[in-house]
Amino acid sequence: MHSARNRSWSSWIKWLILAFCQAVGLHHILRFLHGKELTIVLYHGVAPNKDFGIYNYRHKFIDPDVFEEQIKYFRRRYTIVPLDEGIRMMYERRLPKNALAITFDDGYRNWYEYAFPILKKYSVHATMFIATDFVFKKNPLWVDRLEYAIGLENDDIESKINRDAEIRAQLKKVGSIERERHLAAIERSSSAEFRNFEMERAVYTPLTNTDIEAMKNSGITFGAHTKSHPILSTLSAQETEVEVRDSVIALKEVTHNISETFAYPNGNPGDWNESTERILSREGFKWSLTTIEGFNSAETHPYRLRRIAMDATESSTFAAVASGVRLLFKHAKNYVRK
Repeated sequence: MHSARNRSWSSWIKWLILAFCQAVGLHHILRFLHGKELTIVLYHGVAPNKDFGIYNYRHKFIDPDVFEEQIKYFRRRYTIVPLDEGIRMMYERRLPKNALAITFDDGYRNWYEYAFPILKKYSVHATMFIATDFVFKKNPLWVDRLEYAIGLENDDIESKINRDAEIRAQLKKVGSIERERHLAAIERSSSAEFRNFEMERAVYTPLTNTDIEAMKNSGITFGAHTKSHPILSTLSAQETEVEVRDSVIALKEVTHNISETFAYPNGNPGDWNESTERILSREGFKWSLTTIEGFNSAETHPYRLRRIAMDATESSTFAAVASGVRLLFKHAKNYVRK
């Protein structure tokens, strides 16, 4: 499986630290220290591993059994709240102890197949942020097109993983036209045109309208994540308005009501700017989510809310990650470097 085969020495060390901290109970202390803040966890998908190409080498889709274990743990140790309600309570300074909201980004169908039955089983609410061109127009996400094409190249696994990571980082910095040109060239070189979700490409399939309707009727909330999943800071103000407004229109046509919260694609520092925030405000969004790791309080900027990514988490590490152990070590590492 990729989880063992593709783990670098640095990843092994990080895993050992997190596993040790969880084993000795450090996560209990940190959960207590962050008990008055809002924890927002982020997932991208839940699916069994498929061993082909370099599919899921970044482990953004976690195993269903691990996900169920996490949900059971969160129900025992946290107060799970709907996202918008939790944010509103936070700013009104009336959060329950250890409040936690669950979010998913992008709109993969594996969420409906594997995550939704678990959420329903334990009566747990979640919010799914949808890239509307991916879900409603069935346009593959560019990161999946890249992963699929690189995975078919004639090279060893490690080289392909390194190449995918390098190109993905480069393509995040360019506009959509230039990114498409580079992607098309890579696909031609690999004879890996990604124009449908058939055969092995089915693992990247988006939600259907029927899936969304079923989940909406069971209390799942949906939110906007742009049309085509661009880095918004690479766009003009007009292009950003189109990405945001058109995604809202497309989403409301299917779900009718959407979250008052927006989720930035990628969501790292520099992936949006103050102009982006003003556009979101004009479009009616009260809050927005980043992927910057951390916790939230009434002092947190409403358009810069933090989340804890649960990608690549396992039974031995997820409680430590959710409690802030990984963040603590990042801060310690940055302090030492100074």
